[in-house]
Amino acid sequence: MESLIRRHGGVGSQAAEDAGGREHEAEAASGGCDARQCSFERPFGKEVVTPAAQRNAVAHLMGHHGMSERRACKAIGFCRMTMRYETRRSDDQGLRERMKVLAHERRRFGYRRLHVLLRREGHLVNHKKLFRLYREEKLTVRKRGGRKRAIGTRAPILIPMSACSSMVRRLKSVLTSVPMTIRTFASGVVWSK
Repeated sequence: MESLIRRHGGVGSQAAEDAGGREHEAEAASGGCDARQCSFERPFGKEVVTPAAQRNAVAHLMGHHGMSERRACKAIGFCRMTMRYETRRSDDQGLRERMKVLAHERRRFGYRRLHVLLRREGHLVNHKKLFRLYREEKLTVRKRGGRKRAIGTRAPILIPMSACSSMVRRLKSVLTSVPMTIRTFASGVVWSK
């Protein structure tokens, strides 16, 4: 009866008994961790991710190692159409220059406020494109300095002996600054209680 009972996770099942200890051998061969969590040390440094970096890698293989474009792209795993792609994006040189001039005139303006100024001047540009140009030109709002802190030792704060004595002093200073007619009325009200 005990051999027919299947427990949680297949413990005690016939399949687990047939496998023997083979799962442990497979885990030991792979390093004992999940494939997504294993750390893999790259022998050649960083992974080439961006299309521009991959184009440079293909050009390097073609130039220094004499490979054809097809073979170099296959070795890197890069699409040949991406290698031959030519951008149709406009240069935007006039917009870049005007943005730089405005940013230098108004150093505290970020890309959002520059976008408003450029739109008023007639430059119709998307805010995302303007942000990309803003980053490419390395225009950033300068960080403000930190809070000024006192240097040296401070004088200790004088604490009154009792709350009543400080309140009496405050009332006397207020009452001496009030005109005489009101003072008599106020002093009668204050001291009558």
